[in-house]
Amino acid sequence: MSIPLPNISRRNQTYYFRQRIPCDLVQFLNKKEFYFSLQTTILNTAVSMVNELLLKTDNLFKELKNVVSKADLDKILYGSSTPTRNTANKPVDADEWIRATVTTSDGTSITVEADHNDPLEERESIRIATEQAIQQVSGYSSVKQATTNISVSLGSAIKQYLQSKQDGPEITTKSYETIKAKILLLSEYFDGGRDIATLKLKDAESFRNILLKLPPNRAKVKKYDGLSLQEIADFGDEPQSITTVKATLNKCSAFFNWCIKSDIVEKNYFEKLPLSRKTHKDSDERKIWYKNDLNTLFNADIWATGKCKHDYQFWLPLIALHTGARLTEIAQLRVEDIKDMCGIKCFHINEEHKFQKLKNPDSMRYIPIHSALVDLGFIDFVATKSSGWLFNGLLNKQGEVPRDGLGTKASKWFLHHKDKLGIEEPVFHSFRHTVANEFKQKSVPEQQAMGVLGHKSQSITYARYDKDLNVPLLQETIEQLDFNLYIKNVKAWGVV
Repeated sequence: MSIPLPNISRRNQTYYFRQRIPCDLVQFLNKKEFYFSLQTTILNTAVSMVNELLLKTDNLFKELKNVVSKADLDKILYGSSTPTRNTANKPVDADEWIRATVTTSDGTSITVEADHNDPLEERESIRIATEQAIQQVSGYSSVKQATTNISVSLGSAIKQYLQSKQDGPEITTKSYETIKAKILLLSEYFDGGRDIATLKLKDAESFRNILLKLPPNRAKVKKYDGLSLQEIADFGDEPQSITTVKATLNKCSAFFNWCIKSDIVEKNYFEKLPLSRKTHKDSDERKIWYKNDLNTLFNADIWATGKCKHDYQFWLPLIALHTGARLTEIAQLRVEDIKDMCGIKCFHINEEHKFQKLKNPDSMRYIPIHSALVDLGFIDFVATKSSGWLFNGLLNKQGEVPRDGLGTKASKWFLHHKDKLGIEEPVFHSFRHTVANEFKQKSVPEQQAMGVLGHKSQSITYARYDKDLNVPLLQETIEQLDFNLYIKNVKAWGVV
């Protein structure tokens, strides 16, 4: 990155101010240049500070030159006999003083008196007075004060933060849009032109309180169009979950932590704002598929007749039920991701293709293909594919991977399909919870269950030093799942 001003330099990502002192003032100021850290990594902030500092130092130099002549400087510093005032009738003696007065920009006067007969004291007096003049003329008692004197609007800070996200380590479009949507709630609730430094604890608490009253999916409800967050909250509709509120506050807190590092604000009032405590276990929030809903689902025409518009509609729910894999992990499988490992056919959950995305590194794994899927014709189905994406019908109208991934269309289809069947609570992700619950009920060792589900071990020892479980052991684990009772009426793929 090119630096726009010669008086700015950068070291270890931090910007510094550098200004050469005129030669005739070097001895007076006892230094050749001003050079100090601006304590910011933001170029715009540094430029604003430097522009003001340049003006102030230029004024300082002019004022010092006006009040102390070159001849006086020579006499003080070098003992020159060049007269600068009328001394013909009176020789310089111990009673004669040089008086230097600097009038600062705010009207304050600084007077320096130095005895000619004590050059060391003279120099020290002038040095101290000069430092005071620099502070008062420039208006900066410290770089910290200079930083906080620059007003930054909330909207401007948000814009800089979002730009830093785009310029930083690679981030998916979906993740960026999620961050953007949550952060923009700040400027929607507060005035975007408001000085961000004026946001205090009471403001953060007010923002949290409004979040607790807002309904979910506001953008999809027409009656909320054009209304403020307060007006929407005043409807008194069913509020969004505490989990959603917490996620929003976490994103806002991350934003303010960035603002602190960027010298925009001094404190993060959004960090760890208290929320109501949970009154139930985490497992109560994770809905699973029960017997009646599974029977209803897999007795529907798609599975009873094997007829469907797209092959993903037949296979994705069945694979999820027999692997616990996430929707996107299954939807983004490619033909080459069906691997033969140790003579065992496996799903290779990975992100080797540019449009494959995983939740985290631990999600990369091999899952043996359950015998129930083999019996339903899955291996034969794969054999009909030559290369590319394993399932059809998941691209958008332009033939491209949707912005949010290949699971986008499948998610919308499944939600509509289950609602049509009268299935209310469980969703597609509930297959994952159902598999985890089955492993738990059958006392499957936790490490084996995590190997199938792609969870990170909570043990430091296992997380750091263990390797992936061997495929034969994973096959034993996967075969612990038995849902034959619910899929007994499913017609095998390709059977007429």
